[in-house]
Amino acid sequence: MHDPRESFRPFQPVILDFDGSVLPVAEGERRIPLGSWQEAIRFGCTRRAFSALEAHLEGVLPVDCGCAFMGSGDFHHVTLIPLRRLCRRLPPASLDVVVFDNHPDNMRYPFGIHCGSWVSHAALLPSVRRVHVIGITSGDIGLAHAWENRLTPFLRRKLTYWSVGTDAAWLRLIGRAGCGMAFGSADELVRGLIPALAESMAKDGGVLGGMLSQNKELAASMARTVLDKMPQEKKDELLVQLLNRNRDKLLEKGRTLAAENGVRLQLCDVSARKF
Repeated sequence: MHDPRESFRPFQPVILDFDGSVLPVAEGERRIPLGSWQEAIRFGCTRRAFSALEAHLEGVLPVDCGCAFMGSGDFHHVTLIPLRRLCRRLPPASLDVVVFDNHPDNMRYPFGIHCGSWVSHAALLPSVRRVHVIGITSGDIGLAHAWENRLTPFLRRKLTYWSVGTDAAWLRLIGRAGCGMAFGSADELVRGLIPALAESMAKDGGVLGGMLSQNKELAASMARTVLDKMPQEKKDELLVQLLNRNRDKLLEKGRTLAAENGVRLQLCDVSARKF
C-alpha cells in the first residue's frame, strides 16, 4: 500500500510554462512548454478545455513531482490539476490546503473554472479535509457579494476565510460563523492563525501529523516555533485540551505506575480545566 507521506518527499520541481514568466528556479527542474494553451486557459476556461489540459498534463507530468510553478496569476486555477493528482494517492480527509490570496477564489462561475472559482472545486475533493484562504482583503466576501460565494464548501465545513479589514459576517446566517475569521491587521491575523493551525494539527493530524510522528526532531522544532508565537493564554487552553483529549491514556498510565510501585490506588477519572 502506498504511504501518503511519500508524496511529501522532495522531488523534481516542475514549471508549467504558459507565458515564460518563470525564470530558472532549480537545478534539475522540469519545464513543460504550454504556450499553445495560453489563450484557451488564461483567467478561466470551459470545463471541456480544462479537462483537455488535464489529460495533456497527465501524459507529461512526472509521476512524482515537487513544487509546481505556473507563471503569472492568470493561471493559478490550474493548481487544481496537480492537486487532484496528489489527492488520488491520499486517504479521505487527510490534506489541508493553504492558499495565500487577497481574493477568496470561491465565487460562482457557471461557465467552467476560472481564477476566482477554483477553490470551491478543491474544497470538495474527498482527500481535502479543509481549505484555508489566508489574507483576503477583497470585498468579494462582504455582504453585498455574499450571493456570489459558493456555499457548499462552508456547509460541509471544508473552507475557512482568513481576512484582514473585511469580513464574511453573513456566514452566521447559515450557521457557519466559524468559517470566517476576520482581523484588523495582518499581524493580528498571524497571531490568530498559528495557534488555530497548531490546535487543528493536535486534534486531527492528517498527513502532516503522520509525517511528524515519524520525525520527532522535526516535530519538536515545529512545536517550539509555534509555541514561541502563541500567547500564554492560548498555550494554557491548548494544554487543557490535550490533557482532556488523552484522558483515558493518562488514567491507564497512572494505574500502571501505581501498580509497578506497589501503591494501592484506584483512579476513576482525571480532567483538566483552566482557571
